[in-house]
Amino acid sequence: MVSEVPFGSDGDFSHEKMQDIINAKLSNDLGNLAYRTLSFAYKHCAATVPTPGPLNADDEAMLEAARALLPALRELADEMQLHRITQQTNALVQQANRYIDTQAPWSLRKTDPARMQTVLWVLMETMRYVGIVSQPVTPTIASALLDQLAVPKTARAFSALVEPACVLAGGGPLPMPQIIVPRYEATEEEAAADAADAMAKAAKAEAASAASAAAAKAGTAAAKAAATAPHLLTGAALAALEAQVRAQGDKVRTVKAAIKAGEVEEGALQPELAELIALKSQLPRDHELAGGGGEKKKKQPKKTEAMPQ
Repeated sequence: MVSEVPFGSDGDFSHEKMQDIINAKLSNDLGNLAYRTLSFAYKHCAATVPTPGPLNADDEAMLEAARALLPALRELADEMQLHRITQQTNALVQQANRYIDTQAPWSLRKTDPARMQTVLWVLMETMRYVGIVSQPVTPTIASALLDQLAVPKTARAFSALVEPACVLAGGGPLPMPQIIVPRYEATEEEAAADAADAMAKAAKAEAASAASAAAAKAGTAAAKAAATAPHLLTGAALAALEAQVRAQGDKVRTVKAAIKAGEVEEGALQPELAELIALKSQLPRDHELAGGGGEKKKKQPKKTEAMPQ
């Protein structure tokens, strides 16, 4: 599951998803590759590690990808990208699966047995890298794989990947091949738990959707009520609306000044005026802000001229 959830982020777990990952990435990719290679080598190389001959470009490319795995994983670990560590390892396994299909050692057995041994050795050496770097993530599977490759317990540290003496030596005995990652089948309890979880998520989503619809309906009703009976606004609601009207009035004046200065086009004023009018329409009809462009200025008393004597 490490490959599915970036470190530090939330993730979605289910037994069904775990089953899919185990069967696809471990059983199908790694487990199948190991069993195909090791059972074929056991049967056609006298139960010993194949002895490699000269390497061609395809062999070197496969081995170079294996040698590059540990340095790449160290960089990812430094960056705490743990999910990419398993993805990178699985990418090498998939490359090895393409290599075995392309090289077809089952065909080489009849036409070029020496070449067959080289191909099988390259695959086993690649899996040695996979097994050693996988020990921190899947220790049980990695240990089983290294046992099948006849890698000594003393040669399983990361340092063994850069020591020439630790490379698989042709002619060494191999154990009877075993399936290292059997296909995983969920128990009835796990299947029931997943079904219950799926139902709970569906119910939660349905409730959230209903709540959202109810809130939207309530908002529409409130807006309609405010439009048809603005005089009912009082207290905090009225104060908030007054603040909106004043702020929009300031914005209208700012846009007018910008138009006058030639900074914006005249068309910029229309939407701001429309917004101001819409806000004012929600005020009580006799409110002092319901008129012109802002607060009404108090009229100054007219000065009366003295009557001539």
